[in-house]
Amino acid sequence: MSSCKDCAKFEKQIKARQEELSLLRFELNKFKSDFFKKSKKKKPPKQDPPQSTPKKKGGLFGHTGWFRAKPGRINKIE
Repeated sequence: MSSCKDCAKFEKQIKARQEELSLLRFELNKFKSDFFKKSKKKKPPKQDPPQSTPKKKGGLFGHTGWFRAKPGRINKIE
C-alpha cells in the first residue's frame, strides 16, 4: 500500500510542476513578444541616389598640355 500513497504524492507533484511549466512558458512568450515587437518607426520613402554628371575627358581647365617634341629628321616611314 505504500506504493499507492507514493503514486498519489508523485502525481500531485507532477500536476503542480506542469502548471508551473505552463505559467513559465506563458510568461516567456509574453516577454519575447514585448522585447521583439515590431518597431513603429516610419521609414523614409525610398529615393534614388542623386545622378552624378559624367566626367569630361581631358586635362583640368587652365593646365597647359604637354606634347612630345617633333623629331629633327625622319629615319624611317612605314
